[in-house]
Parts: sequence; structure tokens; C-alpha cells
Amino acid sequence: MAIFDFLHKKSETVKKSETIVRKKPEPAASVISESGLNQIKNMVGEIRSNSRGDFNLESDKKEDINTFCLALERSARKHVEKQQCRAQKDGQTSETLPVDALSLFHVSADHMTAYACVLPPLNGGKEINTEQFMEDMRYEGISAGIDTEAVQALGEERKYLRILCIAQGILPQDGKDGELEEMYDRGLEQTLELDEEQALTGLDFRKQHAIETIRRGDIICRIKPPVEAHDGFDVSGRTLYAKRGQPAYVPKGENTSLSGDGALLISDSNGILMMEGDDFSVRSHHVLEKDAGVDMNDQNYEGSLLIYGDLEDGESVAATGDIIINGDVRGGKILAGGTIRVNGDIKGAPGTQIEARRQIQCVIMENCLAVAGEDIYAEVITNSTAISEEGSVYALMGRGLLFGGDVTAGRSIYAKKIGNISGCINCVTLGFGVRLDKQRALLTKEVETLRENREQARKSISYMKAAGVSNQRGDQWEEYQKLIEKRNMYDRTLKKKLQDLDDLEKRIQINRPESICSEEMFPGTHINIDGCELEVTEKETDCRVHMDSKKIIMR
Repeated sequence: MAIFDFLHKKSETVKKSETIVRKKPEPAASVISESGLNQIKNMVGEIRSNSRGDFNLESDKKEDINTFCLALERSARKHVEKQQCRAQKDGQTSETLPVDALSLFHVSADHMTAYACVLPPLNGGKEINTEQFMEDMRYEGISAGIDTEAVQALGEERKYLRILCIAQGILPQDGKDGELEEMYDRGLEQTLELDEEQALTGLDFRKQHAIETIRRGDIICRIKPPVEAHDGFDVSGRTLYAKRGQPAYVPKGENTSLSGDGALLISDSNGILMMEGDDFSVRSHHVLEKDAGVDMNDQNYEGSLLIYGDLEDGESVAATGDIIINGDVRGGKILAGGTIRVNGDIKGAPGTQIEARRQIQCVIMENCLAVAGEDIYAEVITNSTAISEEGSVYALMGRGLLFGGDVTAGRSIYAKKIGNISGCINCVTLGFGVRLDKQRALLTKEVETLRENREQARKSISYMKAAGVSNQRGDQWEEYQKLIEKRNMYDRTLKKKLQDLDDLEKRIQINRPESICSEEMFPGTHINIDGCELEVTEKETDCRVHMDSKKIIMR
């Protein structure tokens, strides 16, 4: 075949194809008779009637049922139409042509519920049977959550023209995160010490600044495990995954541990419970139980100490850290390298001594000598010598009384009342920090001694050098060399001590006395500030006493 013949044949084929595409099919004529239409109407009416009885159409299934009913109406039409089409084709009447029962299905939009409705057989067609129904259902993709009883009843009882719920999925149940049941408040104070702002508000340290003590074995928090998640599925068998609960974060810090079953966080030590970031920690303290008959004579401890019970006259205790007494002090001696907190009263006997390098905190301070490197806090200070070497004395909580004693502070003294109407003698003193004065005196003496020793060594060296010992060898020469080493050592030590003395002088300048403040000050009060004195002869109110141009000013 020539090439032009091939192209000519191809062109004819394309034109034929175009002709076929452009040809529009004739619309099919309706074959449903009037009796068929009535049959459809009766089917749909019965389906809707049964649905109203089988379902509460005000429920969440209302939309699903209405949607299925519309689909069933179309399917019923096709069911009857099929019968009549076959009748026409076979030359029979539709009233005699048998049509088998027809299973129809509907799945909700969320794929959680599947419904079925079976149209009845016509003119002796085959009835529905369970096996055929299950196969039809499987072909529609409905394979999980099947209500086998409903399916069985449908096949046995021939429940035609009724909408049945034949399968139901299960929604996933999310798990819950684990939880903590904390036995202690997280707003724990991290330190015993109070600051000036807290002190000036009259804060009661036992309540607003409470330190949480804890014993070994005490429960800090209970740990609840996460609630298990349960996956779900839809009617097609697709797994619906639930969100898994996460274990609770366990705030396990220093000196804490978990119980064997992981359900409890427990203290491993006696001490103070505190927060380090988000974790509970225990600052380890030695613990003395007075009820257990512990001997309290000359007890010395490295670190901090927690005492449960009262300290009696004749007893003594010392610690390099803080000391907390959950009880009263009736006498004895307490020495601490940190802060002393007495959660009861100090009502001492003669010779009662309390000394802390940092703060002293108590409610009532009576009949004792109390020396603090920093501040002293009390509600009442009476018949006592209270010394705050580099800090202030605060008597602002509760009654806030200072009377019948001697109170000295390096910085300031604050009280609601100083003295009382009985005219008792009250001595209040502001000046250089007592400790700083002691240190300056000690350093000054050391500097003088070093200078004397250095001068003596210098003279001995000069004498031996003049005698020609420096050019000889032997015992005298060795002694000469030792003197030179000693003189050099004195020079180095003296240089360091002079620097320390200079630094101390600067600290003394910084720690100048400030003022004595009181709402009421009674006659019998003697005031001393930096060596200047003033005696109160009349009751003063809302007074502030301070130095100005080397004079005591009260206003």
C-alpha cells in the first residue's frame, strides 16, 4: 500500500471516530408503570414508618437515617424498574416476573456506624439469607464491629423494609498523663535568713517564712501512673489510634528516692525540704530527738542541726551550720556557724548564751545573752543582752517590745515600743559593728607585733653583718641566713596584714550606724550612737533617732 493510501485510510478512520463521538444516545424511556410507582411509594412509606418506630429521629442518627432513606428511595425505584425491564424483554408482565430480595447498605460520614435495609423479593423471588447478606456486607467494606445477633435475626425473621444498625465502631479512648499528689507546698523557703524587706513588714517567720523540716522516710509526693489508652476502630476495620498518656515528671532531687514500686517519692535524709528548680531536695541536717533521751551535754556537729524538743538549763549544743529548735530554750548554750531559729521562746536561766555567725530568730528573748553576726528578730526582747554585730535588731512582729535590757546593733534598731510605763531602764546602742571592732583591734595588735619582730630581726642581721658573719661559713652563717628568711617572712606577712586592715577600715566605713526607729519610746531609755549619748525623759511617739553632725537627733 502506498503511503498516501495509508494516510487516506487513516483520515477516514478519524472521521468515523469523530462521527461516533458526536453521536448522542437517545434518552431511555421510563418503563415504570403506574402500579410500579405505587409499589415504590408503598416501600418508601413503610421504610420511613418503620424508621420512626425503630429510631429516635431527634438523636444523633437522624441525619444518617434521612440520608439512607433518600438512597433507599432511589434503590427501590431501580428495584422495581429492573423487574419491569426484564418483563418487557421477556415478553412477560411485571406482576409475574420474580425478583430476588436486595440488600442495601449505608455507612455514616465518620465511618463509625453501618446500616442495612433489605428490599423484599417480588413475585416469588429468592428470600434473603444470612450467608448472602454477610457476603454482600463484606463486599461493601463493612468488616468490624458487626452486630451478629442483628444480622442473624434479619436472615431468620425476614426483616424487610426496616433500617437496621448492623455494625458499630468504637471511638478511641485517650490515655491520661500521670499525676503527682504533692504532700508539701512548692513555695518552700530556700533559706532560714530573712531579708530587711520581710523584717520591716513585721513578718512572723514561723508562718510566712516557715522552713519545712522533714524526716527520713517521710513521703514527699505520691506518683499516679498514666491511665492506659485504648485504640478504637471504624466499621471498615481501620484502627483509630488513641493518644497515649505520659508518665508524670518525678521531681527527684538530692537526698530523695523512689519506692520499690515507683509510686512514692521519699526523703532519704533528715533535714529541710527545699526546691532546686522543679525538684524536691532535702538539705541534710543532723536530728536530735529530745523525747528519745538524747544526751545534750557538749554536743558538737559538723553541718546543720535540727532539734525536736526543749533545750534545758545546763545543756549545750554547737554546729558549724544552722540550728533549728522545734521547742523552747530554758537555758544552756547554743553556738551556730550559721543561723539559729527557735520556733518557740527563749526564756533562759542565768548564763544562757546564744551565739550565731548569721541571724538569731525567736519569739520571746528573755534572760539571755544573744550575739548574732548579722540580724536579730524577735517579738519581745526583755532583760537580755542582744548584740547584732554587723546587722540590725528587729522587734516588729506581734507586740514588738524592747524593755529592761541592753540592745546593741551595728546598723539599726526597729521596735514598736522601747521601754514601758514602769520606767524600766532600757539601753539601746548603735555603733561600729562589734565584730569589726574586735577584728580591727586584733589586726592592729598583730601589725604592731610583726613590726617589732621585723625590726628585731633587722638589727640582728645588721649586727652579724658588721661582725663579718656574712662572709664566713659555719653555724653563725647558717643562723644569719635563717634571720634573713625570717625577716623576709615578716615583710610578706606584714604586707598582707596591712592590706587586711585597710579592707576592714573600708568595711567599717560602709557599716556606719543608721537609726533607731520606734512607734513609742518611754522614759528610762538610754541611747548611745557612736559614743554620743541621749536620755529619753518624756514619752516619744513615731520617733526616729540618728546622728547628724556628731549630734543625736530625735524626730
